[in-house]
Amino acid sequence: MYYSQSYSATLLCLSLSLSLSLSLSQPKSGLKLENRNREKKRERNRKQAQANGCSLCRLFHPPPLHIALSRLCRAFQIADPQWHPATATWYGSVDGDGSDGGACGYGSLVDVVPYKARVGAVSPVLFKNGEGCGACYKVKCLDQSICSRRAVTIIVTDECPGGYCSGGKTHFDLSGAAFSRMAVSGHGPQLRNRGEISVVFRRTPCKYHQQNIAFHVNEGSTPFWLSLLVEYEDGDGDIGAMQIQQANSAQ
Repeated sequence: MYYSQSYSATLLCLSLSLSLSLSLSQPKSGLKLENRNREKKRERNRKQAQANGCSLCRLFHPPPLHIALSRLCRAFQIADPQWHPATATWYGSVDGDGSDGGACGYGSLVDVVPYKARVGAVSPVLFKNGEGCGACYKVKCLDQSICSRRAVTIIVTDECPGGYCSGGKTHFDLSGAAFSRMAVSGHGPQLRNRGEISVVFRRTPCKYHQQNIAFHVNEGSTPFWLSLLVEYEDGDGDIGAMQIQQANSAQ
């Protein structure tokens, strides 16, 4: 069984490189517009971010909180051209998304676009106490008699803490749908019947159509306590740190 709790604290304290402007207002009072001075300051920050090689992000409005994402900087490049050995299994239903949520806190998002069951759990060496959540990998199996030449791209949404994943192994426990896609057309059942198989993998940039980055405000958040989930992080690179600035702050 995999953990089902949300790593909200981890998500807020992970290595990110974000500058955020956060407006926490009571639902009854509505959201206040920022003054012109704040807009000018934001424009200066935007130009500075561009000069630093950072990419602009969209404005995302999950009521009752507003989060203005001003920039996202890549801490380092992570796309890996080299393939590495690992093992893989599958769990959940045959064509399903593995779990109903998983340790990363994505919940029902794992079965909708852009994830759409292209998800999996990874062993602790890749999960990294939650830092591995949202990472994208290409995984392909090696048995040419049954495996397709193409790799399946999966997104980490869960942790596999024991069993096949224990002992420092590099292991992918994929959703039934993702595991089956590694097979030659029509041979998904035969591949699933193999149980644990040898695979190769490499880190790859995540690709979300018309999405740079998006945040989800977790249920239970209030004007006095905030829990955020990074839903999408497009492109090549890990997030390094998250900074949250209260609206109307002098900082």
